[in-house]
Amino acid sequence: VLLAVPLRKHYIDQENLTFADGTAAGETLLVLDEGPRQAKPRVAALAIGGFVSAAFTVLRQALGWIPETLNFTFITPHAEALRVGTEIGVLSLGAGMLIGLRVTLSMGLGMVLAWIVAPEPLLRAGLVPSLTFNAVLQRWIMWPATGLMVAGGLAALALKWKVIAKTFHGLGSKDVDAGGDFPIKWVVWGAIASSIVLAAVQKISLGFPLWLSFVSVFLSLILMLIGIRVLGETNWAPISAMANVMQAVFAVLAPGHVPINMIGSGMSGAVAANGEHLMQDYRAGKIVGSTNRNLTILQLIGVPIGALAVAVAYPLVRAKYGIGGEGGLSSPISVKWAGFAELLSKGFGALPSSALYALLIALAIGVVLTLLESHPRGGRWIPSPTAVGLGMLIPGFAVVPMIIGGLTQFVWQKVSPRGEKVYNTPLASGFITGEALVLLVLAAAAFR
Repeated sequence: VLLAVPLRKHYIDQENLTFADGTAAGETLLVLDEGPRQAKPRVAALAIGGFVSAAFTVLRQALGWIPETLNFTFITPHAEALRVGTEIGVLSLGAGMLIGLRVTLSMGLGMVLAWIVAPEPLLRAGLVPSLTFNAVLQRWIMWPATGLMVAGGLAALALKWKVIAKTFHGLGSKDVDAGGDFPIKWVVWGAIASSIVLAAVQKISLGFPLWLSFVSVFLSLILMLIGIRVLGETNWAPISAMANVMQAVFAVLAPGHVPINMIGSGMSGAVAANGEHLMQDYRAGKIVGSTNRNLTILQLIGVPIGALAVAVAYPLVRAKYGIGGEGGLSSPISVKWAGFAELLSKGFGALPSSALYALLIALAIGVVLTLLESHPRGGRWIPSPTAVGLGMLIPGFAVVPMIIGGLTQFVWQKVSPRGEKVYNTPLASGFITGEALVLLVLAAAAFR
C-alpha cells in the first residue's frame, strides 16, 4: 500500500490509465448519486448491463445450462488444451469496452503469436514437452512475454523521468495537505518500519534470511512499476508471470533451495499485487471526487482487518473443504508455481536456451515499441508492448471477448458519438459488476 502511494499521481493523474475495474466502480457510484433526470439513461444502461452479466453468470455457474467457454477448434485442433476460444459471458467484453481498441488489439496480437503461431513449431523443435497451456507457457512463452512487459513498463517510466521526479518532489512539499495527498515522509518511514517487521516475522516464522526479505521488498517495487502499467492498460494484473520472474531471480540468489524460492517470490509478488490493485481504488476515488489521503488511510486501516479476516477464515475453509488431494480445494497457480520452483532448482540449464534468447530479443523489441509509441502522431498506431506481452500470458478465453468489447466501443463511437459517450461506460460497468456480485453471492452460499 505504502509503496504504491507516490506512483498514483503519475499513473492516474498524468498518464490517465484506464484501470477498468476502478472505472466501473467509480462510474457505478457516480450514476447512483446523480439526480433522477440526469441519471435515468445511465442508470438504465448500468442496470441492463448488470442484468445481462448476472444472467450469464447464473446460467453458467449456478445452473450449468451454458458452458463456461467455447473452444475455437476451427483455428487449431489443440484449442481446448491451449485455451484458444472465448468465455461465455460479458465481464471481459465490458473491460474491453472501457480499455479501447488499441490495447485490446495489441493483446490479440500477443494471443495469436503465442497460442496460434508458436505452439506447434515449439513442439516440433522439442522446446516444449506437450501442447498444453501450462507447458508451453512455463517452458517458453512466458519469457518473451515477460520481456515485452518489463521493457514496455520500465522504458515508459524512463522516458518520463522528469515528470516522475516532479511527482515525488510535489509529494514532499509543504503544499501536500492542500491537495489531499498522502505525505511522502509518512510513506518512507512507514515502508521502512513495515519492511523491518516483515523481515523479522519471516525470519522467526519461516526461517527466511533477513537480507533476502529486504531484497524481496526492493524487487517488489520494480514489479509494481511494471504491473501497474499492465493493469492500468489491460485490467489484468500479471501477478503469476511477475512472480515467476522473481523465482528466476531467487534461483540465482539461493540456487537449489525450493522453500526460499517460493517464499521470496511469493513475498515480492504479494507486495506488488497489493500496490497494483490500490490503483483501482485511486481511479474510482478520482471519479467520485475523494481525496487520495483518505483513500490511503482507509487502505491502511483495512490491512490489519484483512489480515485478521484471513487468519480466521483460512482455518475454517481448510477444515470444511480441505486443501489439495481428492475433494479438497485446489490452486492451479500454486501448483504451477511449485512446479516452476522445482524446475529452477535444477538450474537454468533445465530451460531451453532459446527461451532466454527470446527474452533478450523481446526486451529490445519492447524498448523500440515504447519509443515509437511516444510519437505524438504515429504512436496511436503502434501496438502496446505491455498489452502484447499480457496477451501472450493469459488465456485466449479472456482476450477474445476483450477484443470484441474494444471493437464494439470503436464502432459505437463512430456511428453514434453522443450515445457512446453517455451509455458506453455505465453499460460496460454493469457488465463487470453484475458478474462480480453474483459470484460473491454464490461463494457465500457455497460456504454454508
